[in-house]
Amino acid sequence: MIFDADIKASDFTAEVRDAYHTVFAAVQDAIDNPTDIIEIHLFDSETKDVVEDLLNDLAVYHEEVDNIELVLETVH
Repeated sequence: MIFDADIKASDFTAEVRDAYHTVFAAVQDAIDNPTDIIEIHLFDSETKDVVEDLLNDLAVYHEEVDNIELVLETVH
């Protein structure tokens, strides 16, 4: 696997780091508990789309990712 891109530290905002931490923690939970459904609650449809794409990519390597559900919350 080769990653050929120029990423600057400024590209990884606190929000991006939090999102990646949440996603990878959910993937680890799914691997550790393959019979459980792991939920990730999101508050923005654009973020949901990005996380969904990331999970789809990870599912190639970890079939347990299929046990992760994205829940789009509505803020009242």
